[in-house]
Amino acid sequence: MNYPDTVASYFYDDDGNISPYLEALLIKDVQVIYAVGFPEGSKMEIIALDKKHDLALIGRDYHELKNYVFPVFNYPSGSAKDLEWGTFVYVFGYPMNYQMITKALVSSPNRDSEGSFLLDAVVNKGYSGGIVLAIKDGVPNFELVGIVQWVPEEENNIIAPSKRKDDEPYNPLIPYEGEFFVKRDSDIKYGIAKIISIETIKNFIGKNKQALYDKGYYINNYMPE
Repeated sequence: MNYPDTVASYFYDDDGNISPYLEALLIKDVQVIYAVGFPEGSKMEIIALDKKHDLALIGRDYHELKNYVFPVFNYPSGSAKDLEWGTFVYVFGYPMNYQMITKALVSSPNRDSEGSFLLDAVVNKGYSGGIVLAIKDGVPNFELVGIVQWVPEEENNIIAPSKRKDDEPYNPLIPYEGEFFVKRDSDIKYGIAKIISIETIKNFIGKNKQALYDKGYYINNYMPE
């Protein structure tokens, strides 16, 4: 969400190094935030942003749906700092636009003073921002203990052939004799997911309480105690 207002692109010299000569300058004119699935379109506004913890509060005013009852998340918040090695949790997300649920075990609880932790969940892109629920004193006592921040990935530069018209595939039986290009690829490290603790989320909401109230948002159940 926090894209730069200006992006500069420079020419490369014969050795492939960036030169001091400007090739293009891009200036952001407008930024549109979408949350798919909401009525009256999906355009949202950013209410608050925390770059350090990779958190954002977004919302919108529904003028024509003032009497519409939106679904409410009914489970209470728990405490990520109470989690232990091997605690069983459920993780929810939308990888490749599929609504999915998986299970995982907690590793490295209380990695920092804010209670972040790791999961051994095998998740794909699309799980970022997904909720993590733990069970307290047996089912159905679920508690929100955090959200998925990221899944580690390693970027690699690979040699690739030139792109063919209409993305037609190359025949693997015919030797390639065209130009080669460097393509940037990423390799997801499955089985490691970093989680933002509910304590961090509560503190973020608390710090932006006035901004939320000013825009008509009231979420006292998730304010810091």
